[in-house]
Parts: sequence; structure tokens; C-alpha cells
Amino acid sequence: MPGDRRSWGTTEWESHVQRLLKRRYRTPGMYQHVPDTNGDHGIEGFAMDGTAYQCYSAQGWTDPKSLYEKQRDKITADIGKFIANEAELLRLFDSLKIRIWNFVVPYYGNKDIIKHGKVKATLVRGSNLGYVGEDFTISVITEEDFSVERQELANASLTSFDVAPQKVPQETLDKWLQNANNLSMVSNLNRKAQQIVGAATGPGLTRFRLGIVRNYIGGDIVLK
Repeated sequence: MPGDRRSWGTTEWESHVQRLLKRRYRTPGMYQHVPDTNGDHGIEGFAMDGTAYQCYSAQGWTDPKSLYEKQRDKITADIGKFIANEAELLRLFDSLKIRIWNFVVPYYGNKDIIKHGKVKATLVRGSNLGYVGEDFTISVITEEDFSVERQELANASLTSFDVAPQKVPQETLDKWLQNANNLSMVSNLNRKAQQIVGAATGPGLTRFRLGIVRNYIGGDIVLK
């Protein structure tokens, strides 16, 4: 399914997407962040290429159906604002015509959300709004659509990664300890473990060794 299922707070997601957008449209004047102080009118930013963006991170969903319902209702509400605030948006966009309204979410698991966007796009085109192009469409996108920008932010240390501890099965630990390629590291681990634990054998030493190996393998998974 498109996107990443990990949980994002509402403001956390919007801030992250704004960083990605400002990286994509890095030329000054190409992208305009729209503060929601007096209402966002159905958008949180727009670019001079005729693309508008609205961010949304659903909270408290439990399955694809409940996620779809929250995302569907959000599109419905925000497109309603996008249509209703014609006078304000005409002043905001000036001569710019919006051709694409991107609904940016962390993850979606039901293709019906795409169908719902098509229905609402038809509604917008039929409203004869002065700031909407004749080919107006609505797309549902995720962070995967910003892979280049995401990597650039990471390289510039402008983003962070919150990775959960990795679960390493006992079978994986045993195979690592028995692997001939790891003999030197295992020998070094045994020597240091005995010094730290203060015993040459026993359950305490075994637990310590396995804990070190589990952290090593888990850390390698995270780095990859």
C-alpha cells in the first residue's frame, strides 16, 4: 500500500510536508505556504506551476476502512472550503489557475479514496471557479512522491528518523553466533563479556552475550 503506516501527529505531518515542498520548489517565489490563522480555505500551500497542496494525517484509525472514512471526510470538507471561499482565493491566486489539488497523507490503504477524489474534482470543475483550470484534478500522494526531497533533507540533517527497536528472533541470534564469518567477533565478545559479567559461564553471561548480539543485528537492520 502507498506510504508509511507509522503514526504522525497532525501538526508534525504538516511541518514535515512543508519542508519537503520548500525543498522541491527551492526557487524563491515558486512556492507559497498558506498559514491557517483565519482558515486555510482548503489548501495549505500552492506552487506557481498550478499545484495546490493540502496535508492530512488521520488520527485514531484502526483499519483501512476507518482510515478511508476519515480521509474521505477530510477531502469533502476541504474541497467544500476550496469552492466556498471563491472571493478570497481569487485574491490569493491572482491570475494563477490551479490544475492539481494534491491531498498529501502519510499512508492510504483503500483505492476508493482515489475514486472519491475524482468525484470531487468533477464537482470543482463544474463550479466554474475563476482560479481553477479546465483540466483540474485531485490526486492522493504520500511521502513516497517526495523521495528525492526526503533524501536531500536527510543529507542536510534537516529531518530525523524515529525507528522502533527491531525484534530479532532467537534463531537469527543462534545463526549469527555459529556463522564462521563471525568467529573473530564472537571470540572478542566472549572475552569482553566474561570481564564485564565477572564469570566464565552461567545464565547471566548468556543473557549478556545475546543482548549484545541482538542490539548489533538490530542496529544493522536500522542502518540498512
